[in-house]
Amino acid sequence: MNNTEIGTAIESWIKHLDCDVFATLVFNRNMYKHNAERSIKRYLNLLDIKVMQRKAVRKGKRIERFAVLQSGKSKDNWHCHILFNSKSTDATAEELKQLAEIYWQTRVRHAKRYDRKFEMNGTFELIKRQRDFEIIENKKAVKRYLLSEVKRYGSLTMLPQLTHFTKETKQRLNEAQ
Repeated sequence: MNNTEIGTAIESWIKHLDCDVFATLVFNRNMYKHNAERSIKRYLNLLDIKVMQRKAVRKGKRIERFAVLQSGKSKDNWHCHILFNSKSTDATAEELKQLAEIYWQTRVRHAKRYDRKFEMNGTFELIKRQRDFEIIENKKAVKRYLLSEVKRYGSLTMLPQLTHFTKETKQRLNEAQ
């Protein structure tokens, strides 16, 4: 599948997905791709267990999501973009966003931590990067952001083993094609 086909697929899926939380999972530099994928898999499993409960996860119930992995301009800056659908859970979009952010920052060893801005009195403030975890207000902007990286750097790896759609979403996507 070439970048144009990937871009077309992403465009169609985003249009028909009912996602409301966007996450960019950033790793420390010099991370191998397979290690990044393994860390993301572990992270999403932990998040599924927290949100959906262990018993439901064992039965195959997961948070509905679409995941892609990109290497960035330098080709070693691995990061993952995930679109979550909070409506597939009992959590609100805000609760899912907060849980996703907390688990990424506290439970993933290779996650890039927030930068610290030190104050004169010895305290510090965590500086969040834009687009780390946010509520989706404009699907077109998210689509543009994802597709711009495909066009600019030509790197995008869809992660089907980490993407999960409900039966209803699969049916919508099939009907759209």
